[in-house]
Amino acid sequence: MTEKTETSESSPLTDSRLRLLYIAGIALNVIALAAAVGAGELLFAVTFVFVLVYLCFRYWITIAS
Repeated sequence: MTEKTETSESSPLTDSRLRLLYIAGIALNVIALAAAVGAGELLFAVTFVFVLVYLCFRYWITIAS
C-alpha cells in the first residue's frame, strides 16, 4: 500500500488546479472589495485588500515553483 501525498501524481490538488483556485479567490475578492468600497464599508475593504495581497502572493509562489 502506498501513501498518497500532495506531491504524488494521483493527488486531486495539482498545481494547475491550485492556480485555478487562487485565480477564482482573487476574482471573488476583487468583487467583494468593489462591493465593500461601494457600500462605504472601509473596514471590510481593508480586510479584502489584505486577503487579496495574500492570495496574490500565494499565486506567485505557486507559479514560481
